[in-house]
Amino acid sequence: MKPDYILIVGQGRSGTNWLLDLLDLSSETHCRNEGDQLATSPLAQLPSPKVRKPLGDRFGQQWGERFGEVEAMTVDESELWYWCYASETIHSVGEGRSNYVRVIYEDLSTDSLEITKHLYQKCHLPWTKEIEAEVAKSASRANKIATAWYKKLEPE
Repeated sequence: MKPDYILIVGQGRSGTNWLLDLLDLSSETHCRNEGDQLATSPLAQLPSPKVRKPLGDRFGQQWGERFGEVEAMTVDESELWYWCYASETIHSVGEGRSNYVRVIYEDLSTDSLEITKHLYQKCHLPWTKEIEAEVAKSASRANKIATAWYKKLEPE
């Protein structure tokens, strides 16, 4: 059975738009960056595009122990804290499920063909030579982008 939709989640500059472009190469897909902007989207049918779940005391204790007092953090530190929380939470919920695939940008950039082919299989999309050629073409600069941050780090 083909999925009606897939959800791709990531932070800014995480490669989610590139991944959408790779999936949109199929004639059977209609990829959009903001799912709640499509009238037929399940997200558009919610009372609000943002679904909030109370965090509770456990959240503050668990994450406070790891990252310290949020109010005392700089904006950059709190963004990193949020990114870590969101990424780990999404992964912990998805891990072990047959319909969950974790894609890390650095992995996608170094093994674009195999990872994209795997995603196409998971979504029951046809894989063609034309799609393969487009994936290879789009991946030509990706590795350079994915590893650029390593070069900016100061030696320890």
